[in-house]
Amino acid sequence: MSSDNVKDQEQKALDEATTLATRLLGTSVDDASTTLINQAESRPACLLVDVAMVLTIMNKEGIEKKSHRQAMARAARAAIKNLVEVPSDG
Repeated sequence: MSSDNVKDQEQKALDEATTLATRLLGTSVDDASTTLINQAESRPACLLVDVAMVLTIMNKEGIEKKSHRQAMARAARAAIKNLVEVPSDG
């Protein structure tokens, strides 16, 4: 894979994370929490990546929003719990 292709993929991931951060942080904590918990149940691994990216952006840009951070932490814990559970056979 060429370095230009890697840079393009990194930029795309950053753009997507910035869009997600804007969407989550531009809404109420309750709405953000509902969205995050739903994602924790339906796509837990993706949620963990999304939360890590959004928190990284928040840290880089100095965005405090403690309640939103706590909602992300709760959703991340729910996602981990979901991933750890062994699926039943029926």
